[in-house]
Amino acid sequence: MNKNHKLIFVNSITLLRLILAFYIVLKDTIEDIDLFVLFVALITDFFDGFFARKLDAKSKFGQEFDQMTDKVVFYLLYYKIISTMHFGHYYFLFLFIFRDTLLTALRISNYHATFVTTNFINKFKTGLQFAMIIFSFLCFHFGIDDYNLIFIFSILAVVLSYIPILKIFKHEFL
Repeated sequence: MNKNHKLIFVNSITLLRLILAFYIVLKDTIEDIDLFVLFVALITDFFDGFFARKLDAKSKFGQEFDQMTDKVVFYLLYYKIISTMHFGHYYFLFLFIFRDTLLTALRISNYHATFVTTNFINKFKTGLQFAMIIFSFLCFHFGIDDYNLIFIFSILAVVLSYIPILKIFKHEFL
């Protein structure tokens, strides 16, 4: 398999995650099959990186595409939770989108790019966000209306997601 085929294969896995998230969001309700689709979508997040490293098919586009896809998939699934479960805390979604837009603008402008790179906190935050998505879908599936844990997950994810921005402002202005 040549380098281009490897890149197409790896990026196709990332694209599959995006397509599966749109499938879930465009449906009116959450059904049993959606839990399976959700798990497949989240597993592809592991496999695109795994195969990129294993096949030596890393690229700047693939890295950016994977990060962008993670964000869009999270936004879509979080919106699905808010709208389907009547969770009602839309401001969390706004805070996530605002944070990611600001960090992307800083990264594009190369403004202290060392602070904007992926690190443990970002990976933990992403894991926490997707754990919240899985938990929420399972709660909905089993008829559990425990929005307190979703709220706590949301607060933790927002706080963790703003740490890189705080580092930039501390480094630059304090």
